[in-house]
Amino acid sequence: MHQSVKWLLKDRLDYGTEDAVVEVIDYPPGCQLDDQIMVVETSRKKLAKNINIIEEVGLELVAIDIAELSLGDILQNYPGIEKGLALVLDHEEGATLLVYRGEYLYLIRKLTGIRDFISCLPAEGNMMMADSLLLEIQRTLDYYDAQMRQPPLAGILLAPSFADISPLAEYLDKNLSIKVECLDINQMLDLPSPLSPAEQHDCLAACAGSFRTESDS
Repeated sequence: MHQSVKWLLKDRLDYGTEDAVVEVIDYPPGCQLDDQIMVVETSRKKLAKNINIIEEVGLELVAIDIAELSLGDILQNYPGIEKGLALVLDHEEGATLLVYRGEYLYLIRKLTGIRDFISCLPAEGNMMMADSLLLEIQRTLDYYDAQMRQPPLAGILLAPSFADISPLAEYLDKNLSIKVECLDINQMLDLPSPLSPAEQHDCLAACAGSFRTESDS
């Protein structure tokens, strides 16, 4: 399977398939995408470089997380996760919407034309970007419903950003037929002092690691 995936990806890689490391993630049962899989890829050189950095500072490498999977661990005790929650992230490459239900990742979609949440904050003269984000989210929810044939989600969470994005959450909540709110990881971690939105944004993936659960086997 992994070799076949490398061959399928060969025209999308900016390095040779011999240098590619891939991991295959199956869609959860019953989501009507039996002929599709999710794939994570990176280069062997990039992976080795990061491993070397970890070992050089005297740390023991236990696992390599796939961020899109580990972020779902944060939501396992969040109200509505059994019905399903969408998490919208903004990062260096733009904005991405992920759908989790229970312990499973159901969907990853990059939101076209969205750079970050700050640029989408609703304000006079700036409604075009806010409406673009609204439309991209609605398109994703429609795909989840019609193509994957899944029941409606319990809500949408906007991941922490560099500043207060509550006005954006309020705008989306008002214009979408689903509850939208900001994710605040201060409510989920026992911290000596609260993290600012910018700090939460920077350490979101690391915080997800603190929710990791491992079996003894």
